[in-house]
Amino acid sequence: LEALMAYTEGDRVRYNALDPRAAVPYYERAIELDSTFAMAYAQLGGAWNELGSAAPPDTIVKLWRTAMRFADGLAPRELLAVRDRMLFATPGEEATKFDRAVELYQNYVRLYPRDGLALQNLSWYLKHVGRWADSEAPVLQALQTGYAAPRLYDELVLAQIAAGKLTEAERSLGAWRDRFGPSQLWYRDAFRLAAAKRDYAAGDSLTAGAMRDRTWNVRPGRLPIATLAIRGRLREAEALYLTSMAM
Repeated sequence: LEALMAYTEGDRVRYNALDPRAAVPYYERAIELDSTFAMAYAQLGGAWNELGSAAPPDTIVKLWRTAMRFADGLAPRELLAVRDRMLFATPGEEATKFDRAVELYQNYVRLYPRDGLALQNLSWYLKHVGRWADSEAPVLQALQTGYAAPRLYDELVLAQIAAGKLTEAERSLGAWRDRFGPSQLWYRDAFRLAAAKRDYAAGDSLTAGAMRDRTWNVRPGRLPIATLAIRGRLREAEALYLTSMAM
């Protein structure tokens, strides 16, 4: 039970607080308490992977392979997560891995169509293989199940902006804020929507590819709204956001 509590806290700070570094000691504690805890190995590898060069690649691969070794008896969603990690731990062309990940999640959601987290991840992978037009439907399906998370709304807003559905994207941002409050991720997407509205107002109808490049390559630290939000200056961020939306 103590190992599960440590693991759960790791997931909380990683996904809700968007802080993979803070999640690492919780996953490590879970493994210390239960050396056969497959998902703790998988999530620890995932957290290190999100931190980039903070851990050697062979350490991450080793963690994911250990997770697979203890995968017997895992629940379907947990087994899916381990297979996801293992897919990217094996040698091969990166683009092919993303295609295989889409297939992996599509097969899973056919069996478990009410798994909101899997639908969220499917939307993310569809964007990575250039299928932006297909990435909105899984998110809408996830919301119908009652599942909701900041990342789910992030996937929805990005898909709607890329499709030129700016009114829908603005509604989605409002629902996201009402449910979870403003955050770094929320302000980043709010800035993207404001930029898209300005482009369309100027008669610049962006192609899906151009919008994809914009949404994918923007980094929060370079955005004035997100920077203010990160520093806790939410009132200033809010004022700047409202100004940009009115332009």
